Amino acid sequence: MSLSVSGDQTPLYGAASRGQTLTTRLLLDTPGVEPNSNNESDRTPLWIAAAQGHVSTVKCLLAVPAIDINYSDDSGSSLFLAAASYGREEVIAVLAKKIQLDLHTRDTYSRTALAGAAGKGHI
Repeated sequence: MSLSVSGDQTPLYGAASRGQTLTTRLLLDTPGVEPNSNNESDRTPLWIAAAQGHVSTVKCLLAVPAIDINYSDDSGSSLFLAAASYGREEVIAVLAKKIQLDLHTRDTYSRTALAGAAGKGHI
């Protein structure tokens, strides 16, 4: 299910972007909801929740077996790079514990998460 709410946002994307963890959980429990659906900026609910620093929502989404933890948007920015670039330390700590996370992913500018964090003054 990928009903559009406003523009290119699905209900799941909207809830994740606002850190509405309970709504996110309820939507994930709804048959047909795709946890890795992306918007026209090519960002997923997990990507936006990580970038916004919504730790509990990130944890909720990470509990979904089919979630793509190594997803990158159309500029090649992984959710780990996005969280690092925005200084979302709690999210970074949660993501870093996931063994399948690729910490060396680079965006289209060849930046890693470390470079993204340093470039924004977060380290």
